[in-house]
Amino acid sequence: LLHWEVPSGRQLPRTVQHRDISWATNNAVFGWGLQGAWPPGATCSEINSADVSHDTTLCAVGCADGGVMLFPYPAVGDVAELQRRCKKYGIISANLHALRFTVDDAHLIAVGADGAVITFSVDRPTTGKFKEALVPVWRPDGGVTNARITRAERLGTFGNPHSRA
Repeated sequence: LLHWEVPSGRQLPRTVQHRDISWATNNAVFGWGLQGAWPPGATCSEINSADVSHDTTLCAVGCADGGVMLFPYPAVGDVAELQRRCKKYGIISANLHALRFTVDDAHLIAVGADGAVITFSVDRPTTGKFKEALVPVWRPDGGVTNARITRAERLGTFGNPHSRA
């Protein structure tokens, strides 16, 4: 991956500097946290869209066959196990071009190449261990700020249970 500084147009050669940046959105189809969403032997055109919930607990991917898959985020680890355990929703369009969680993460919107717009309701656990977290959100006047939310506890990022407090 190549990184660039927008104001100066200068390339930033040390990409490790960007590893832990907390972005307001996460909808790139390629990324460390989505590696388990890619089936073994997949070509780069099999997943057309992706989005991570604002509370960073779920990720959804839209497939070239028009299906939607829902994974816990980050989807990292044993790829075969992740593929087996993910929630799969059948063909809903000819080809999914966009997936986005709503601001409150209560719904997932899918838009297909054939003009289909599908809304999924996201059911969350109401029992279990919960904790407060800071997540990036858009400010009405522009820019990004952090907001406090309560979310279900999860294991650490990238398979390390100690990487998140």
